[in-house]
Amino acid sequence: MIPPGVTAPQLAWHVLASGSLTPAADGYCRICGGLLVGEAKAFKPSDNWMDEHQCACKYSDFICAGCAWALQNRNLLSLSIKRALVISPAAGYRNYTDAEIDTLLADMRKGFEPPYIFFLREKKNAYKKHVILEAAVSWGNPGYVTLLTNDDNFTIPLDFSRLADAVEELIELGPSGRERFMLLSDPFWRVASLLARAKSNNSK
Repeated sequence: MIPPGVTAPQLAWHVLASGSLTPAADGYCRICGGLLVGEAKAFKPSDNWMDEHQCACKYSDFICAGCAWALQNRNLLSLSIKRALVISPAAGYRNYTDAEIDTLLADMRKGFEPPYIFFLREKKNAYKKHVILEAAVSWGNPGYVTLLTNDDNFTIPLDFSRLADAVEELIELGPSGRERFMLLSDPFWRVASLLARAKSNNSK
């Protein structure tokens, strides 16, 4: 049973490292703001720590075991995401390549079993070491997608079933139509254009 209020670092730690989501101490994690699950540790940032702006509970002097694990394994998620990645107790660690876009779209229509975390990589070299700290846990559809770009990463709410339909619509438009949608500021169409282009390029 996954408790409500679990954060993305905690859920990833639970799925990938079998971490316990039972609070071991009173209080909240300085980084993710969740309960202090696992073994709470005093927060001792390194000299090159530059993510203080992401801390959700800055008055706390402790971090949860999930965030401690995420900081120690900061390259694990960012470097391993192929095109899309779902992390959940039901799916485990499900990485989708460009050759699996059809499977990804089918899974979007069916719906991912909650709770889950969803990542999408815009380009192969899009990377940030603490990407898990920017993610959000989804409990159904619509859910959240964390998009990795060359410039920045951002997490947005999306209706995955509608997104799958939009991808098919853009494929019908062809390359020129897709590029027009890529220029829009609307993140929904940016993500749809990205997946449509990935599927079309892989079909060549």
